[in-house]
Amino acid sequence: MARASWDTGWFQAQVFADLLKELGYEFREIETLGAVEFYFFAAGGDVDFWANGWFPLHQTYLDYERVANKIEPVGFQVDKGALQGYLIDKTTAEEFGITNLEDFKDPEIAALFDRC
Repeated sequence: MARASWDTGWFQAQVFADLLKELGYEFREIETLGAVEFYFFAAGGDVDFWANGWFPLHQTYLDYERVANKIEPVGFQVDKGALQGYLIDKTTAEEFGITNLEDFKDPEIAALFDRC
């Protein structure tokens, strides 16, 4: 079993590890891998499972020549898929008319989020 290198994925991996152990499965210590590494290791048969696949975001990894048709996503934790991006509160977005990343090129908008 593997877990993501980003620490927010560790909780999910631990929950699955505990459940698998409770069901009687045995495995080596959990391996920490980045996304590309996981998909390559899984395609090579070195890792069997991880709970940190983000689809459709990770679909590109399944399409790599070294990976294609060698592993398969099964089930989901978020049935509508996952996305990655920046989030801000609705009040600030509406007040300053922020609708997309291009808006952050405006120094006044950028300064709203500058913590330095």
